[in-house]
Amino acid sequence: MISHTGALFFIAYTGLSLVSCGDGLSVRTDTQEPGRDAASLARQRILVTFVDSSIGRVPLNQAETYYRQRTGYQSSTWSRRMSAKLADDYELVEVDGWPIAGLGIHCVVFEIAARQSIDEVIEKLSHDKRVESVQRMHLFRVLSDPYYRLQKGLHLMQISEAHRWVTGRNITVAMIDTGVDFDHPDLKGQVADSEDLVTDDPSAFIDDIHGTAVAGVIAAVADNGVGIVGVAPNSKLDALKACWPELHNAPAAVCNSLTLAKALDRVIALKPNILNLSLTGPRDPLLTRLLHKAIEKGIVVVAADPGVTSHYDDSFPASVDSVIAVHAASTQNRIDQDTYASRLIAPGSDILTTFPHGLYNFLSGSSFAAAHVSGVVALLLELNPALSAAEIKKILQPINNDVDSPLRSENPKIVNACAAIARLRHSVRCDAAVAGR
Repeated sequence: MISHTGALFFIAYTGLSLVSCGDGLSVRTDTQEPGRDAASLARQRILVTFVDSSIGRVPLNQAETYYRQRTGYQSSTWSRRMSAKLADDYELVEVDGWPIAGLGIHCVVFEIAARQSIDEVIEKLSHDKRVESVQRMHLFRVLSDPYYRLQKGLHLMQISEAHRWVTGRNITVAMIDTGVDFDHPDLKGQVADSEDLVTDDPSAFIDDIHGTAVAGVIAAVADNGVGIVGVAPNSKLDALKACWPELHNAPAAVCNSLTLAKALDRVIALKPNILNLSLTGPRDPLLTRLLHKAIEKGIVVVAADPGVTSHYDDSFPASVDSVIAVHAASTQNRIDQDTYASRLIAPGSDILTTFPHGLYNFLSGSSFAAAHVSGVVALLLELNPALSAAEIKKILQPINNDVDSPLRSENPKIVNACAAIARLRHSVRCDAAVAGR
């Protein structure tokens, strides 16, 4: 399944955007508007504070009426009048406002008109005796997951946009693969259950490359200041080792009917939400029976399809009924048109992921395409745990790549997580309501 590896030389940074006003109070991101990112909004907005002597001194007999709830905060009647007066005097639009009790002041976010100069407005307000302070809205970024920008597969699938709604919380993905380095900084705490069905060598389990790499694609921890982001970073993994490396310190691995049967039987007992099978081989009667039993139990099975043949039934276990088959978008193998529509397409070329002992590297193959889709399925199941494999496959079908579509993709054949979330939420788009990564 692996075509090549590569060395990692570059580091990039990304982060969550935050805007602040006063001691730790942050502006709500639900004021984000379609077509306007956090940076452009910040350039149009200012923070104004003024002293409110009523803060902290509400008469007991007026406790229930003196303050009213406004956008999640309590503002006195006097503060509201002052905010409105300042807005009228300087032709501003009030976006939000709340008392900062620790400083005895009221803080207001104003937006200025496009025709106004923000410097001139700030200068005028700074000389207004009613105003305690005035400043620009500043944008802050949490530096996290330094290799995120190198994860081109996540960008192609619009995973960041989907994470604004779901991250795989309360979903478990079982992996039948080689072992996993669960001590890796990006996988620590992500493996809920593990079992070695090949040997009884803990050191060999955590040294395995392929399983560690697949695990990173699915569930690498987000916003921990190191490495990468998994497609479903809040999901958990059941790591079942049924395969072993063909060569020492190499990603390529093999399994057999016995070890895979043991692992599938264990999966049926564990009852995870999803089973990821980043492997392929000849049709196997016993394994087919076990896969049908797993599917009967409600487990969504995702399998890698190498796409090396025009005969779809030769690609086991991807060829099993009700299994979600996934082919890597980048491979050069030919697929006939009749079978193309029955497979999902996901990124599988030069995928940056976790390696044993805290390392990262690039790998290619349908193994990692399947892992991407397993992660997206975890996102969908967080929204609706009752979805069947057939329903999920329908939701994940390529979107209309019309030029006017708000979810137009760089590669329309690749699974688009944002479009899938929008479909499931019966929404036009998933990326307009809140600020994201």
